Amino acid sequence: MTPSPDPRRFGDDKKDRIDSLAQTAGQSSGAAGGPQDGTVLTVADAGRVAGGEGQSLIASAWKRLRRNPVFLTGAAITFVFVVLAIIGPWIAPHDAASTPLLNQVRRQSNPVPGPQPGFPLGGDDIGRDLLSRLLVGGRQTLIVGVLATVGGLLGGLTLGTLAGAIGGWVDALVMRIVDVMLSIPGLILAVSIAAIAASPSQTTVIIAIAVVQIPIFARLLRGSMLAQRASDHVLAARALGVKPAAIVFRHMLPNSLGPVIVQATLVLATAIIEAAGLSFLGLGNPDDRQPEWGQMLGQAQNYVSDYPHLAIYPALCIIVVALGFTLMGESLREALDPKSRR
Repeated sequence: MTPSPDPRRFGDDKKDRIDSLAQTAGQSSGAAGGPQDGTVLTVADAGRVAGGEGQSLIASAWKRLRRNPVFLTGAAITFVFVVLAIIGPWIAPHDAASTPLLNQVRRQSNPVPGPQPGFPLGGDDIGRDLLSRLLVGGRQTLIVGVLATVGGLLGGLTLGTLAGAIGGWVDALVMRIVDVMLSIPGLILAVSIAAIAASPSQTTVIIAIAVVQIPIFARLLRGSMLAQRASDHVLAARALGVKPAAIVFRHMLPNSLGPVIVQATLVLATAIIEAAGLSFLGLGNPDDRQPEWGQMLGQAQNYVSDYPHLAIYPALCIIVVALGFTLMGESLREALDPKSRR
């Protein structure tokens, strides 16, 4: 009885034949302008690239990011903000709700106490320490921005996945809803949603901003999902009989999340600005014992002409933090998008 051939032997024979052909081609490459050092490439070299081993997209992006001064600046600002927001209530020199300078407040002659020992930025119109309120207000701003961004991201992922994975009338319906929401300026839509609430609160601000961000994530994810539907690995999975749900959640969705995560960094900066705007208009948390930068801006309007520092300090905090998230997000976009790499 003739023994059955070993499949591995056929694989080895094919590899040897390819290597022998490569050696023959390498010997004659001098006349064709090929490598002159006698190097012969084999099958084992097929996965290598010139200059070393290949890199994943994330490793390649991080290699560029760590040498990008724009990203490093944004990351440093963001890191300092997050750290201060977390430890702010513990390092604040005074209780943000207490009024240690109240005895210095004179409505006619000295309505706002100035800087003095123990109070480097002075106080507000009812004698509260301004520095302490800025430090504590950073935590409230971070909470609103992060929760609003997460809420918008989850809503956008749901709608974008439905539109990109199912298609047809579901895609048309979802996109028409998204188009209507995008046609309304974001801040106006957020103000309208917050104003509908029975009473202003931090929760209404988070919900209003999250709803505004949903169409941004939905449209971006839907485009990425449509691109994945026509990719080779998805077509191969369909040909192998993989279930549609597995194709969506194991192949299409994970490969579509990159641009969405980058967009979330940029949206976080927008969420912080919009949260400050709603609080400035009086639609945020009415309890000023828990300070927030936008709320502090609104309270400073009565004294901004004579005491501009009451508005300048919280405004600078908002601008710098939003700038940090924006610089970091734009750098991530450039590093992960081959079309915009510099």
